[in-house]
Amino acid sequence: MNEPINIQSIRDVESFKYDELKESLKKSSLEAKRQLLESDLGLIPIVQEDKIEYIIDLIEILQHLVLFADEVVMTKLKKMGIDDSITRWLVDFDEINLEIEKLNNKEGLFVFKSGLLSAINSHLIVKIFNEILLSFGFDRKHNNAKTNILYKSFDNLFNRDKYQHLTPNKKKYNLAEYLVLIYLKNLKLELNIEDQKKIDKNFLKLVKADTSIFIQVFNHTYNYGYSKRKTYIQFFPLLQKILLDKNLLNEEDFGIEKDEFYDALYDEYQNRRIRKILTKK
Repeated sequence: MNEPINIQSIRDVESFKYDELKESLKKSSLEAKRQLLESDLGLIPIVQEDKIEYIIDLIEILQHLVLFADEVVMTKLKKMGIDDSITRWLVDFDEINLEIEKLNNKEGLFVFKSGLLSAINSHLIVKIFNEILLSFGFDRKHNNAKTNILYKSFDNLFNRDKYQHLTPNKKKYNLAEYLVLIYLKNLKLELNIEDQKKIDKNFLKLVKADTSIFIQVFNHTYNYGYSKRKTYIQFFPLLQKILLDKNLLNEEDFGIEKDEFYDALYDEYQNRRIRKILTKK
């Protein structure tokens, strides 16, 4: 099957953008790894004030390691007492890259690789922040925008000069403000930063650890030989590696649970789960 001319013309450009983003993320991760290994971060402090400073230092580092945490990094985090609920969101870039390339090489399917990688990176950052806050006893949910500490800080920052720069600096902000600015920085990747209504709506989702704004980028795929159903099935292995809180079953586990929970074949299970995640239907 021949690719449409417009797809052929942008495939090389998109590959270049992907490689450029990959190298940028890798470079940031090497610096973050150096900071982690040279830091004096030890076991989690007991005193609340020390704990907050510890969290900010930890977040400053881990936001750059969600795709590039090697064995040395994982060993260091284990010695620090960082448990699996947090480190599970540090995924293997090589596995993610392999799945993205598999999608990219499917005849009849064109994916925007750089957009997918950017969205995956932002998704993982928000998820690991959420786990850190919960693990350290900071409840980020509460009831609504008025009572949520992060959302209140978000609202306040819109009226301050600090917000304009969107440059998180742990020396200038308290914990909530610092997290807010990092969330906003990631939102900026997917939204027009001038559109306050969109930012307002989607920021509240991030505060609740809802990363659908990033995952929706998986819908930005050009199909010229695939049905939507078949496309969702192709996405399943990649989403399975990053949606770690969705319990997406592999084929073996599906076979074990099928009789009790499902009445479909595995490919139809894949289609239903991914369709629900991407379309909310």
